[in-house]
Amino acid sequence: MEEQAETVRNQASASASLRSMKTIFDLAAAMLLLVTAAPASACSVTDGYRVPTNFELVEQADLILLGEIESAPETVKGLDTEQMIVRPIEVLKGGPVAGTVKVAGMAAPPRFAVKSDPNELENAHPLAYIGGCIRYMFVPHSTVLFVLRHSPDGLIPSGSAFSRWAEDVPSPGSRWMKAVRIYMAIAALPEPNRRAALEAKRKELAASTDDSDAQAIAADVARSLKGNRRWNDIMREAVERMH
Repeated sequence: MEEQAETVRNQASASASLRSMKTIFDLAAAMLLLVTAAPASACSVTDGYRVPTNFELVEQADLILLGEIESAPETVKGLDTEQMIVRPIEVLKGGPVAGTVKVAGMAAPPRFAVKSDPNELENAHPLAYIGGCIRYMFVPHSTVLFVLRHSPDGLIPSGSAFSRWAEDVPSPGSRWMKAVRIYMAIAALPEPNRRAALEAKRKELAASTDDSDAQAIAADVARSLKGNRRWNDIMREAVERMH
């Protein structure tokens, strides 16, 4: 019973962290201060690295797949060797997909078994900000939207460090699913037309003042138009807030 209570407390804490952009960045900054003890388990990015916007993530993907995690290893030695079995529910981009697919990842230990905040669009799952800088722990049998690329070794995350390459979704009509579908439609346009289409969609969504999803997606489209800041600049500011 105490173990169950502890799991609930940890899940509530992780879910709360998703609600604050400042909290996410401070968490990542705190991890930067701790990784010197275990450099092999941490990652670093180049000074000019910027997290891909959600539009860039969708635009560059070969396969976007909504799927249920049927099984996942309990431990991994490397994401290139240990993979989950995912049953496709819907293929949004790419395909066709025959049968189950293998995707890098492992089953989350109980204290990390938390799903994505369904209202979040800006930040990745909290577990993307620890260890290898990309989410690799998942709740077995959960439904996840995977944004993937093809490689000689199979399917790999489309996004690089701190991207939203794999987020839990509660339903096909969830906020993140709506945003991805919008980005897919715009990414299918000729490249010279995409920015204007993004701006037009932002205005359209922003005008729907009684629709919270539309407002949130409009804000995300605005971030895609602006582009993300350099990650190391964001981290330096977060570290300074901690002193």
